[in-house]
Amino acid sequence: MFLTGITDWKAISGLPGFILTVGDQGLKELQVVHSGNKILQYVVASWRYFVFRFGLKLKVDDLDIYKADAYQVKAVNIKSATQKRPKPSKAFDRVSDLVQYIFLIKTGMGNSGRALMNIEIPSDVHNPKVSANYIMTGNPIRGRFLVEKAKELGCPRQKFKDLCNFQSVWLDDGTEIKPEQVLEPKKTFDSILFLDIPGPEYLQNTLEHDWKNEIAEKKYSAVYHFIDESVVNVLDLPEYQDFIKSFGPDTYHFISHRQYVPDTLNFLASYVTSLKWHVLLPDLFPLFRWSDQPEKQIPEGLPNVRPMLCGQIVGFGPNETSIVRANSCTSTDEVVKTVRDAYAEDIAPLQLPNFVSEEEFVKLATTPANHNLKQVPDKSQPLKEQVETLVLGTGSALPSKLRNVISNAVRVPTEFGYRTIFLDAGENTLGSINKLYSRDDVDMLFRELKLVYLSHLHADHHIGIVSLLQKWCQVRNKHDKLYVVAPWQYEKFLIELQRIDSTLDLANIVYLSCDQFNSGKVMPEFEQIPIENIPKNETLKVRGTQKEPKKDFQLQSQLYKDVGLNAIKTCYAHHCEYSYSCVLDFAIGSESFKVAYSGDTRPRQIFAKIGYDCDLLVHESTLEDDKYQDAIEKRHSTTLEAVQMGILMKTKKLLLTHFSQRYRYCSSATKVYEKLQNPLHSNSEIDTLSPIFKVPLTADMIDNAPQIEAIIAFDNMHVPMDKFGLQKKVFQTLGDKLERLFNSDAEEDMQEEKPQSKKRRAT
Repeated sequence: MFLTGITDWKAISGLPGFILTVGDQGLKELQVVHSGNKILQYVVASWRYFVFRFGLKLKVDDLDIYKADAYQVKAVNIKSATQKRPKPSKAFDRVSDLVQYIFLIKTGMGNSGRALMNIEIPSDVHNPKVSANYIMTGNPIRGRFLVEKAKELGCPRQKFKDLCNFQSVWLDDGTEIKPEQVLEPKKTFDSILFLDIPGPEYLQNTLEHDWKNEIAEKKYSAVYHFIDESVVNVLDLPEYQDFIKSFGPDTYHFISHRQYVPDTLNFLASYVTSLKWHVLLPDLFPLFRWSDQPEKQIPEGLPNVRPMLCGQIVGFGPNETSIVRANSCTSTDEVVKTVRDAYAEDIAPLQLPNFVSEEEFVKLATTPANHNLKQVPDKSQPLKEQVETLVLGTGSALPSKLRNVISNAVRVPTEFGYRTIFLDAGENTLGSINKLYSRDDVDMLFRELKLVYLSHLHADHHIGIVSLLQKWCQVRNKHDKLYVVAPWQYEKFLIELQRIDSTLDLANIVYLSCDQFNSGKVMPEFEQIPIENIPKNETLKVRGTQKEPKKDFQLQSQLYKDVGLNAIKTCYAHHCEYSYSCVLDFAIGSESFKVAYSGDTRPRQIFAKIGYDCDLLVHESTLEDDKYQDAIEKRHSTTLEAVQMGILMKTKKLLLTHFSQRYRYCSSATKVYEKLQNPLHSNSEIDTLSPIFKVPLTADMIDNAPQIEAIIAFDNMHVPMDKFGLQKKVFQTLGDKLERLFNSDAEEDMQEEKPQSKKRRAT
């Protein structure tokens, strides 16, 4: 894998999730290449708090030339106009040790992951921010061997191999047969150029570079332009048009830039699933915003320039380049075809009552979405009923076609607007937000953002958080503060990342450990030891100096005031080290609104105690009840265990999320409703197996259970508190038809999960 551009979070935020995913799918070896900055190993080392993987050999290199059997890649590094002289780190060479130990080949290394967290990597790191560009050239291949010509010249068959290896052959009469006499000319490949312009400050140096002089043949078959949106109207610039034309009329150009590339749908299967739900529950399922038309058209004077599109295929052969597929696989025509096929195969045979016609279904799929966020609550309605939950991801461990990894946002009203909090944020949370809401709404959402809560350090719960913090930094007002409540190690990761990425401004981000709000006995934190003070052979044996966390009550009070909270309570979850469940008690006028969030955990009575009488419980429901032993082994909850926690908490609303890809959601819904209706009735074997069912229920809990409104969450839901009861009506009205409506979607998703898939573990 070759990384273009500069090394910052925007460029590589997808890399840790990608590496973990391919590792879980059985890949044994991966090489990641960058050039010019020599800090990629530092970035990977900063992941040691949440990535620890056996069995994948990861090689991270900073190379100028990469050679393979079929091709070679040459790096060309472009400096910005404001480039400063880099400052070398005196202990930088030791960072590669950590990368080696994060991705161990051998198992049985004990608590090696914990040891890596106790190591402090160099703080005097400098990011040169050199933009890496690459020239890829196919190696020449031998021309076809002319057998008949060789025979005509009298060459014995046993000498054919020598000629194929470009060696002359001498006959008995002294005649020399040269390779070029029996071989067609070598087949050569024109080069491909991959350009990355990460900002306006790189534009001039990129345009002025002599790209033709970098290759012997002086000709490129194609140029891929990755241009940051901060370089506005780039194809209208005369100097950029001249730059493109300088490559000649036979070179194809592909542009990746927000203004010139349409905002298409990349995951049609997920869109069709959301579309079905939107028809059934339009109040809960907004549709993605998309278009197959760009903001700006490519100027007519650039006939060989095309937008870079999802699904585009270009073939590069000897002395020729051909565009196999020029259009996006999610053009309007493709969307219409996919939607019609889904209607014919999944919907029409069921004859669902009150479902839209095929033409209306297609119209919904292709009409621009118009869902908007509320700017202010309706003062004529109770504020507590206007709390909104944005469900942006509902999967566990690995993303799939239908479920992204876990992410939840809660918008809590005030008399004048809303405040937003995030409860975990897996990879691409910001991408989902951008797809669902307008740019103005997205900016408003982040200006409202007051608190980000992280339950534990598993990567599927927080890879998206940094992008949220960066977006908040872009739109915040001067004196705004954003609070991050997370395990203590996460702050160290943010500090290390900020050293190489100035867009992550931590000056107005206030960090508090989850243990600040834990009323029980807390686990220790550790002072890190500088890596330069650790002998090489002692890396995996490091034990940091233990320290007892001290609570900062003044900072807690300031958080409560700024966010509008009465209190935060946390307790340890039964999952991994330093994993937590939490309860956030918001002040809404003169009332209280309590949100309880389980994170990943086995059911715990202490969590039920601190979350008692909550308004909203968001609880993980990773596995179905027949997977109880798996739930114990992986330290997760089953469906009815999560429901029982809601009953014990006497919650008003229950949102079940964090599902395994094997989860059959429709059949589980019936059990959920039956359990809530008859909390004392045992309708599953798990009632006798799980200890949480042995906790006595009070009369209040029993009376409240039938009043609990439960939702089985799906990606891209937007759930106001007063709409929680709508989903149950759909489940009960359609019955087994609902299972069949989504059956093809679920089956396709389940086929992608391998039985040996492992959790993205921190330790």
